Amino acid sequence: MGKTNSSRDWTQIYAIYGMDQWQTLVFLLFHAVFFSLLSVLFLLYFESIFHFFQTFLSSPGAARFAAGFSGGVTAISAVCLFFAAANFFYSAGPLHYDMAQRMVGSVNDWSTVKLALDIGCGRGILLNAVATQLKKTGSSGRVVGLDPSKRTTLSTLRTANVEGVGEYVTCREGDVRSLPFGDNYFDVVVSAVFVHTVGKEYGHRTVEAAAERMRVLGEMVR
Repeated sequence: MGKTNSSRDWTQIYAIYGMDQWQTLVFLLFHAVFFSLLSVLFLLYFESIFHFFQTFLSSPGAARFAAGFSGGVTAISAVCLFFAAANFFYSAGPLHYDMAQRMVGSVNDWSTVKLALDIGCGRGILLNAVATQLKKTGSSGRVVGLDPSKRTTLSTLRTANVEGVGEYVTCREGDVRSLPFGDNYFDVVVSAVFVHTVGKEYGHRTVEAAAERMRVLGEMVR
């Protein structure tokens, strides 16, 4: 199995590639802070909350349990939301980068690869990982990044230049269900967390995209 150097500081990864769906992280953090404050209020005003529950619960024990249970659930919710935010932050950058390094490491000899395709290149993490391997091995090959969004492809080309592999990268706008390439056009086809998102129904259109990926793939370099 090929070897790659996957060590990189997460700040460098985010500085170059940014973050997809950053609104999700903001949403999680906002609610985590909200539930944290709410749990503190439960702790500070527990007696008042206990008396509130007593107004419609006849048993003092039941009212105290209800107040304590509500405060506990609020605190646990805050912890879970912070954990989810941390997990999302890691998955959106460092984990994606590590996955890309593992994927390119599955090809023994990139020097024999003339054309590679990254379906749904997105920010270009996997695309640039492939280009870096082509550069390291002195290959004359190129990697083509395909994405439905023209705006994304332009941004990805900029990240390739930042990574110093711009000469090995080409980006095209296109539909992954109908790839604009002939049969067996590429030596290697890669895709990271994208094909399963094709089509709103996540059904037959995803299968079409997977079939297209295999159609343009020549013999896999091993």
